Amino acid sequence: MEDFIGGNRVGPWADNASCRGIDGEMFYPELATTEAIATAKRVCQHCPVQPQCLEHAIQYNEQHGIWGGTTPTERARLQRGIKRVTRATALGIQI
Repeated sequence: MEDFIGGNRVGPWADNASCRGIDGEMFYPELATTEAIATAKRVCQHCPVQPQCLEHAIQYNEQHGIWGGTTPTERARLQRGIKRVTRATALGIQI
């Protein structure tokens, strides 16, 4: 089954997500306090599809919410690292 989350299509992996059936507000807190973020991340910590969720968030450049156990800031850092490695590889530079 495919679902739409945040306007983007997600694959059947979402059926096995630990957050399935949990109020989405937990992952999109109005006040992104340290406690609110930690609560959402605890759900992701042992999720069987955490890698797929994070991959989705990076692929679709999710700008909000906790995805794959990461905040938007953490995903932005990962994306910058991926771009650096991609550029270096294209230039034949070993990292």
